[in-house]
Amino acid sequence: ANETQMHALWDSLAANPQIRAFEYISPDQALDSLRHSPDLAPALKVLNRNPLPGAFVLHLRDPSPSRFNQLEQEFSHREGVAQIRSDRLWAERLETVSTLAESILGFCALLFAILSFLFIAHQAHQQALRQQEMRSLLNLLGAPPSYQRRPFAYYGALLGASAGLLAWAGIYWALTLITPLIHAFGALFQITLDLPPLDLRDGGMLILLSTLGGIFASLLGQGNSRAI
Repeated sequence: ANETQMHALWDSLAANPQIRAFEYISPDQALDSLRHSPDLAPALKVLNRNPLPGAFVLHLRDPSPSRFNQLEQEFSHREGVAQIRSDRLWAERLETVSTLAESILGFCALLFAILSFLFIAHQAHQQALRQQEMRSLLNLLGAPPSYQRRPFAYYGALLGASAGLLAWAGIYWALTLITPLIHAFGALFQITLDLPPLDLRDGGMLILLSTLGGIFASLLGQGNSRAI
């Protein structure tokens, strides 16, 4: 690649949002690094000229195989680019580990949701059994079923919101513990790995869904007690 093509490639790489950082290794720098290898140093002495080309080393923000494919398609036909090489096997392994971690987190979240649902339903069921006499009195007074279910809906909403807050706090605490380990792991491969915490929108949705689930579980538990 000539100087004009090199500057054009530099500008394209600097403007690409998928690239976190990049560096240019000149032919002389590449040859000097090989001379430090005891196995290659004797062979390099017989060379009349430097056969190594200049190269750009890229560090992606998202080192996934799909990102590698996008960059290869984007730069493979550019003038001055003779070859593009990527550690695709390593990227596929990293993606497999990431998918496994997401599956484990999803399973833990589902397990927590099921246990919370069963706990709220059980508590509402026990609460309804303890209030059998009160419910009989309300029936004699002509209280509608909606009036009798209302306290259980409030009770389930309170427990559901508490479960959502507990889950949010647990996620924040877990991320606080593992974030330094994730950063250290990413630094080994010169990539940025980060697990962002839940923002207010995601946290609010978590609490809202937990509250609605708590209401449903409480009403379900109260309804089962009436069938006994």
